[in-house]
Amino acid sequence: MIQHRDPYDSTYKTSYSKTGTPRSRLPWQDEQQNVPQKLLSRRSNHSRNRFEPEETSNPALARTPFRPPELEEARANLERLHAKRGAIEQEVLSSQPPDPFTHRRRKPIRFYQSRASPNCSVVLFCARLAKLNLDFVDVDFRNAAVVEELKRLSPLGQIPLIDDNGLVIGESRSIAKYLVTEYGGRRLVEQLYPEDPATRAYVDCLLDLDIGSVWPAALAYFKAHQSASQSEPDGQHLLDLGYRLAEHLGTLSKLLTTRKFFGTDYACLADISLSRSFVLLHLVDANLAQYPNLVQWFARMRQLPGFHEAFEGVYGGGGAYRD
Repeated sequence: MIQHRDPYDSTYKTSYSKTGTPRSRLPWQDEQQNVPQKLLSRRSNHSRNRFEPEETSNPALARTPFRPPELEEARANLERLHAKRGAIEQEVLSSQPPDPFTHRRRKPIRFYQSRASPNCSVVLFCARLAKLNLDFVDVDFRNAAVVEELKRLSPLGQIPLIDDNGLVIGESRSIAKYLVTEYGGRRLVEQLYPEDPATRAYVDCLLDLDIGSVWPAALAYFKAHQSASQSEPDGQHLLDLGYRLAEHLGTLSKLLTTRKFFGTDYACLADISLSRSFVLLHLVDANLAQYPNLVQWFARMRQLPGFHEAFEGVYGGGGAYRD
């Protein structure tokens, strides 16, 4: 009786022949012993890829892979077409003038600014957060050549202004949005000016609130206190400006009831833009004790990296501005 090996059993079971003598090889291995070696080698040749050359010590007998001549001709034609297309594209690109909107990173961004301007400080704050190296141009409006250069770049002739290799942008909020979205990287964009439509719309709403209400009120209050320190103050005018400012500060304080910053849990462009108003209020020692949320928020803003560098000119220059 022949005892066969279980293919799923790892133990070796001895196989016996009909005569009872043990066999060292399995039955299916004995079957291959009777097959001529020539047929076995032919079987192995059939399993080999017909395009693969046989290994031989004689180079004259070695076969090359079979490639139809039509395939070789089509491949050569395709290579010629690619080379011709590349030459045409290179000729077209060399004949056209460089587009300034696609070559903006050739030179550092030229930044026309005044360190005593709060609006320029907003741009510088965003540039520092984006880790940008700017080419500073300090603007002195008593210099006619500088004023003429500003008017050549922008009809308004105001600062802040950037020249990014031919792309000229004015207005602090527009420049801040451009620097953050163009050079800030995905992480900084999601923090300062998120791509989510709902969040970005809320940040834009806060920026509009700042430019339409908060900044004009804070600027008028600051100007009135500056003029009052140089001449006889108008008490009723200062009182009216104080009531107007207090109304907007109350609105901002309500927005900070459950948040550390205005936009999200992190400072956004609206926080940076609003901070310049509080810098001016801090310069004239405005009493903000009844707005603890705003006091705590401004303390957190002053701890952000780049804040002191951006606004040190405003504190040192007393808040002179022209924009």
